[in-house]
Amino acid sequence: MTRAHPASRPLTLLAFGFLLIDAILLTLAGLWSHRGILLVLGAVFGLAAAGVLIYWRAHQKRLADIAEARRELKAEAEALRDLVNDK
Repeated sequence: MTRAHPASRPLTLLAFGFLLIDAILLTLAGLWSHRGILLVLGAVFGLAAAGVLIYWRAHQKRLADIAEARRELKAEAEALRDLVNDK
């Protein structure tokens, strides 16, 4: 996997942290006040927090695939350049 953009990881963790804190607080408020809607919202925010991490991992994999394809293309271009220069 390639190195992420410098702001990628902290921003992802910040978004995950805020969503997770919201999920926990909404769930606790729902349990203490016996309001089902707060429990549902807590679950939604928890799923959103998980979604942020899942999407970020998939995005990092796509970036790694692109970097690998670029390396392969560069090697192929150098091989073609060497072939042309040898003639």
